[in-house]
Amino acid sequence: MENYWSIISLVGLVSVVFIANKKNINVGLVGIAMAMLIGTMAGMKAKAIIGGFNSTLFVRAMGMQCLIAVAKLNGTLECVSKRIVKLGSGRAIKVFPILLFFALLLCEYLGTGVFSMAMPILCALAFEMGMPVLKVVGIGLITMSGAGTSPYAPPGIILRGLAEDAGLTVNLWNTAFSGFIVSTTIFIIFYFIWGWHKQSPIQLKTELKAEPLNWKQWATIAGYAVFVFCNLGLGIDTAVTPIIVALVLCLIGAGDGTQLIKRLPFNSLIMVGGMTIMVGVVNSLGGIDIIINGLSLVATKTLAPGLMAGLASCMSVISSAQGVVLPTLVPTVGGLCEAMPGLAPQTLITAIGLGAYATGISPLSTTGGNVLANYGTVYGPTPEEEKKLFNQLLIMAGLQLLAYTVAGFVGVYSIILFN
Repeated sequence: MENYWSIISLVGLVSVVFIANKKNINVGLVGIAMAMLIGTMAGMKAKAIIGGFNSTLFVRAMGMQCLIAVAKLNGTLECVSKRIVKLGSGRAIKVFPILLFFALLLCEYLGTGVFSMAMPILCALAFEMGMPVLKVVGIGLITMSGAGTSPYAPPGIILRGLAEDAGLTVNLWNTAFSGFIVSTTIFIIFYFIWGWHKQSPIQLKTELKAEPLNWKQWATIAGYAVFVFCNLGLGIDTAVTPIIVALVLCLIGAGDGTQLIKRLPFNSLIMVGGMTIMVGVVNSLGGIDIIINGLSLVATKTLAPGLMAGLASCMSVISSAQGVVLPTLVPTVGGLCEAMPGLAPQTLITAIGLGAYATGISPLSTTGGNVLANYGTVYGPTPEEEKKLFNQLLIMAGLQLLAYTVAGFVGVYSIILFN
């Protein structure tokens, strides 16, 4: 009968994703309910079921979100995003996409999530330039896929927490380096596809104004610098510094503590926390072992990274990368590495992390949906034009899926520079 529970738990996991998407309910809440139902029926104690909740992961993610929320509320991210956009426009039009790419990539590495603030500005800029929206906004989409799982980015914090929960030691700077290689390659290809190499200077219809930074914004930037130094220089865990820095910024008046708590993405935090509980039950009942055994039948040491990246990308098209894909696949890494001696856990963690965000630009996802929404607001397109952009985003997501999968097959994810 125990074997049946492993199968039932996997069916339950799939059902969670289906129910959450069909009824538009937070997948974390559905996951908790399903975990309680299946776990109790299988004879697990409530304490053991709830024990799957990763408190360290939750605190790390919440702390980083506190710092990001302060930067959003006092206008720091908006000021930074305007400066990034203004940096290369005008006569430097051919260099503009290169500067934009590297600036956004750096901001993603620092976990600022600045692209979400820059997207409406980039969309408006593309309109002012008379360009297809994807020619400008697409640059940011590429950086999100390549650097979204860096050590300071919220998805990266979640990825690291799940890996540690599975007993794996990883350094996400390796993931960031692999993401840099793949995303830069994709950017170079699209640079020529979008015709930036032969772009003539354009006079904007309206001037893009970036106001001088005030003391609150300088204090926030200084707070980010303290956070980075404490982590890289002093080795302090990312669970510690961000929330302290955010609180200090609120105490000195650079942040609004009342608004801060309202801006925290509790929907995402519950999503991740709830699914760790569900996956914990699946793991306890042997469901993860079934996944490992299935993957072991078709994967080899050479093929495994590419297959995992492709699987993560496909799953992410119809489910949340943070809430479903990462919590489901990361626990399989240890078993797969045991089944394939010589395969480093870091390699598979990188494949899963980057693969999960390769298709995050799909119009079926939140990010892709936001691109469509901003496009509709700024351009006032016809239904045919909206459908065209929808298909372009879908094609771009498919190309990224292919690129990140191939990168796994050719050994990009096996490059380990940081211990």
